[in-house]
Amino acid sequence: MTMHDDDKFDAFLAREARAYHEPPADVPRDAMWAAVAASRAARRGAVSAEPTLAPRPPRRLRAAPWIGMAATLLLGVGLGRTV
Repeated sequence: MTMHDDDKFDAFLAREARAYHEPPADVPRDAMWAAVAASRAARRGAVSAEPTLAPRPPRRLRAAPWIGMAATLLLGVGLGRTV
């Protein structure tokens, strides 16, 4: 029985999927994770105890886009009824 092109492609796809993100055998994982842990510990120590929050814009400025959208909607409905 011969393989059809679909069967060949399925076999190729399965073979390549297994090898897609396979790292080399000599990756120094322990050293990499030690560097990550040291970096995170240093960053954690550099962060102040008090969280800083970005200032919020005044309430009227935050509502401005919604007011504009509501006015546009009302204008569109009003024009649609009169035309």
